[in-house]
Amino acid sequence: MARVPRSCFVYKPLHKYRYLPRPAPTVQEFDYAAMQSGPEQFEEHLEQAPKLWVAWMYAKPKNEPYWIKRDLERLFGPDPKPLEMKVFKNTPYWNGILWKVKHLIEVKAINFVNGEPSADDVPHVMLLPNGQCTIGKETMFHNRPRSMPLSEDPKQLDSLRHPLGAQLILQADDITSSESAAL
Repeated sequence: MARVPRSCFVYKPLHKYRYLPRPAPTVQEFDYAAMQSGPEQFEEHLEQAPKLWVAWMYAKPKNEPYWIKRDLERLFGPDPKPLEMKVFKNTPYWNGILWKVKHLIEVKAINFVNGEPSADDVPHVMLLPNGQCTIGKETMFHNRPRSMPLSEDPKQLDSLRHPLGAQLILQADDITSSESAAL
């Protein structure tokens, strides 16, 4: 009687024993090119390709394999934080990496509402999570009405009785008055 190897499992149809190698118990990295499931084979294409993408993580890579964590580190840095937005060029290199981690991130195309920013406009660019990029010289304090009702509750941050809230409101008023004097 032959000695049965311990590293094999038995497949037994109709009492005919066959010794087969054990399947690999670990999860293997998916080969997108061999399975033809990369971004090139995706059916829903945009009518006009954007120049830039904005992406952010909405889940931490806690139980993900090492290659997914490596790609997220390549995209978002060594200690990626959820909901931290990053901008990427629309190139095949970045698209391939974004495609592999698409289950952990949200990707939007960047649309320039007021046209593309110049070098002088860079400090005044505001990127919204829906992908709209606006250029505006005014700050968020200019939109605040002067007769904004303030609460008298000392526990609320925007009240005048809260020391930090009063300090923030006074700083905002100083900023708006100095900017209006500069204009």
